[in-house]
Amino acid sequence: MKSLFMKTLVIGLAMACAANAATVSYSGSVVKQTTDWTDTVSIQKFDPALGTLNSIAFELTGKVEGNVGYENLSPTASTIKMKLAALIVLQRPDTSDIWFVAPNDTVSESSSGFDQLADLDGDSGSKFYGLAGRKTSSTVSATAADIALFTGTTATDTIDLTVDATSASSGSGSGNLLLWFQTDAAADVKVTYDYTVPEPTTIGLLAVGGMLFIKRRRA
Repeated sequence: MKSLFMKTLVIGLAMACAANAATVSYSGSVVKQTTDWTDTVSIQKFDPALGTLNSIAFELTGKVEGNVGYENLSPTASTIKMKLAALIVLQRPDTSDIWFVAPNDTVSESSSGFDQLADLDGDSGSKFYGLAGRKTSSTVSATAADIALFTGTTATDTIDLTVDATSASSGSGSGNLLLWFQTDAAADVKVTYDYTVPEPTTIGLLAVGGMLFIKRRRA
């Protein structure tokens, strides 16, 4: 009986010491602005009172909206392809890159040769309004440097992350093109802390069981 109890106690303690996994997330946003812009989002750091931080997941959502136009300046007809795009980069406070997304929207059209009017209209030109694109991507970091950087000393500590958005719009299809872009971009940032915390209730119960066993043995 004694041997069985001791084995159960040892196994139970081992299971209790195995930490419970948990996550907590914080978010920030940058409202739509005309590119090129640089802004910041304030994210709450991990509270070490919760447990031990294991890794950090960064989710970046980029949104692009705007208008494009072209004029085919070549004398021959061509299929014009245009892309409204933005490159949105999430950075640490020291401006080192964490992750990026490149949301975009595309349009194409067959164009006649240049009609001698560079007005983004007529047979050799067009404007397209209301293009929009959205993209979400994520990455995970478990480096010692990021664990330290994103761990606070109090429950209210924050970290300011830089978000940088530049226009990446383009056009192709003719050797001579007049291009026009109006590009706005916005971003959403989500930071998720994956951490572990020991199970104090189970450890306490097993400790009581161990004390009762010792007391019974002495009796």
